[in-house]
Amino acid sequence: MTVPPYVDLYASLGALGYVFTKLMTNVEGYDEYDEFGELVEMALRIPAAWLLAAGIYLLFAAGTAFAGGGSGQQYAAGLSFLVGLYVDVAVKSLGSLSDRLLGRGSAGS
Repeated sequence: MTVPPYVDLYASLGALGYVFTKLMTNVEGYDEYDEFGELVEMALRIPAAWLLAAGIYLLFAAGTAFAGGGSGQQYAAGLSFLVGLYVDVAVKSLGSLSDRLLGRGSAGS
């Protein structure tokens, strides 16, 4: 199974949307050299979004209508955008899912 290119495109747009919003809400906070690490961290959200969106697409493509045309592709593109926009939430959600699948339970219990 292959991941269509629009999954990476919309994941990139979501990640860039996050970066743009983060930069615009605190423009004056990124004028020093010591904030370079934060800028790199924000830029690394883009390849992380690619991997997460591809993984989520492959995870759900087998059991849903992602592979079909029309609304399945729109749903996959929208989900990819949200994964790019909320990379941290996607990582936590996939970690929680993998813990439950492996029988480890949640950290709080």
